[in-house]
Amino acid sequence: QYGFVIYVSYFVLLVGGVKLIRLTINSKVAGISKFFLIITGSSLTIFFIFFIFALVSYVFNGTGITAFMESSEDFLYFVSLIIFIGFIGSLVMLRKR
Repeated sequence: QYGFVIYVSYFVLLVGGVKLIRLTINSKVAGISKFFLIITGSSLTIFFIFFIFALVSYVFNGTGITAFMESSEDFLYFVSLIIFIGFIGSLVMLRKR
């Protein structure tokens, strides 16, 4: 019944990631803080890119969207780890300011 929520979530991740990258590039944050913020933003956008690949796979191959996501599950866990490291690193570096 609420299956559309996942599609909205991926779009929110895309918008949030692009916004974070744009704000980081235009801000006066420098050094390792800027690196962590850019890593976090780019990792968020990767989730949306994988969702698009899953949709294309569904349209052309007829495989389910979940089948594509399950086949790339290891990489998505790695991306989640990068998001977590970037988020914690950003908080630590901003707290030191």
